[in-house]
Amino acid sequence: MSRQQTKHDEDQDLMDEALRLREAGRSADAALLYKQILTRNPQHTEALFEWACVAFDRDNYANAETLLKRLLKLEPRSAKAMSKLGSVYAKQGWNGWAQTCFEKAVAADQSYMPAYSNLGVILVQKGEAWEAESLCRSGLKQDAGYGPLYTILGKAYALQGRVDEALKNYKKALRLYDDDEVKILSSMGSLHADMADTKTAIGYYKKALALDPDCIDAHYLFARSHRYKSEKDEHLKTLKKLLEQEAGLDVQLRARLQFTLAKAYHDLKDYDRAFTHYAQGNYLVRSSYEYSVDVSKSNMDWIKAAFKKGFEKNALKPTRQSFTPIFIVGMPRSGTTLTEQILFSHPQVDAGGETIYMDQLQTAYGFYSFKKGEAITALSSDTMRAMREEYMQKLQRHAREEARYITDKMPLNFQLVGMIRLLFPEAKVIHCRRNPVDTCFSNYKHMFSGHFPFAYDLEELGQFYKSYEDLMAFWHKRLPGFIYDVQYEEMVADQEGVTKGMLAFCGLPWDPSCLEFHKQERVVMTSSALQVKKPLYKDGVESWRLYENHLRLLESALM
Repeated sequence: MSRQQTKHDEDQDLMDEALRLREAGRSADAALLYKQILTRNPQHTEALFEWACVAFDRDNYANAETLLKRLLKLEPRSAKAMSKLGSVYAKQGWNGWAQTCFEKAVAADQSYMPAYSNLGVILVQKGEAWEAESLCRSGLKQDAGYGPLYTILGKAYALQGRVDEALKNYKKALRLYDDDEVKILSSMGSLHADMADTKTAIGYYKKALALDPDCIDAHYLFARSHRYKSEKDEHLKTLKKLLEQEAGLDVQLRARLQFTLAKAYHDLKDYDRAFTHYAQGNYLVRSSYEYSVDVSKSNMDWIKAAFKKGFEKNALKPTRQSFTPIFIVGMPRSGTTLTEQILFSHPQVDAGGETIYMDQLQTAYGFYSFKKGEAITALSSDTMRAMREEYMQKLQRHAREEARYITDKMPLNFQLVGMIRLLFPEAKVIHCRRNPVDTCFSNYKHMFSGHFPFAYDLEELGQFYKSYEDLMAFWHKRLPGFIYDVQYEEMVADQEGVTKGMLAFCGLPWDPSCLEFHKQERVVMTSSALQVKKPLYKDGVESWRLYENHLRLLESALM
């Protein structure tokens, strides 16, 4: 036997031993063996990959990244390594880099299925439902039996409001991919919850929890649809037991458990104990990322500096389109979902939901470059027309054929009202307002699925709110008549009167179906899904007073 063959066999024996150690839970010892192999043979790509996987599993993302980059220098078109590098970035919240890696992995090897599912997860998280659908279809042409893509396809259809197709794909995923059964059942429950079918939703959550009683995500979803009536509630007892073991959970799961308990105690009207859990949950989330409210304030100051008086003279001319966009803006939890649901009840309006299309334009065309001193008026008419066309094509995917108006309910688009005026001078902008303390505390009570970094600290919430309020006053001054304010408390007190005013602003005739918005069958994928499937109620007005003793810091920040 040659010396080279002997060395190869010894390396393989070490690889086999490392695998046995990992299966026995001794990943640190396995890593030492991979290191030993690479000391003898620095180009052993399999050892590099497996060591990177060990580092990844141990949350040592810096080491995993270094090892994978080493591997990719040796094998630049390794779809496996590129996809794993994307997972490293995704775990750290760097979704832009992650998406690029997954896209490169798919391009390098169209038969490597994990790259499709990894990319699909990113697309769904970003709300790119049609892009996720197209990706899944491409992947399933390569392997029609790859279960994870049916789960992602189900989520893509859910985002599009295609309930039957979503459920069909979830069920197919269950048949093909039982390793992810708990998550699939939870997704099916969430879809029914978003349709306000709480009984069916709870049924799916119970099935998920029967398979994995320790699944915090399933407990969290169950709590959204469950009403706690007593300290003796069996689910509350389960949550308390899980809390005793929370030290073994990662930060996000610990936070989710705290928010779940807070919801339970809120139902029980034990507001002091509920606030304790809200505070702990928010602290855990806030400790997981870096953020400065001063940066947000500076961003809004830069926006005001860019959109000087007279900027609207550079707006595109209104052009005839098959529909007119209605932008619903404001702080999260200010009544934007309710406003959209009321408008959706009108036969001439369709709902786009919370789209990311304006943010995508910002990324693609860099119209935030005014932060660096470039005047917004430097944008050419051709560039603005391209931006407008791209946006309109994407929003139109949400429309029924008879819809004359389509809503875009991304609250934080309040920062982009100036760009909306430049690109869509015929658009309607509805600004939702609510009592500042109610608005901020309602944010504090929710663990958002999206990235709202200002929402997990009472003082930062108050400071962000003041910057938002200042920017909205600026837009009203610069663009009189372009924005219509809808006050949540006034809507609750006089639904018909406020609705008529809002419809008149949009150029829509009165339709009594708007008063029965809660009867509309529609998937509402926000934390307000259950509320907008009920008639208007007054519980959301001055609800912060239930926690008044705990909100002095917030009130002070709002002054």
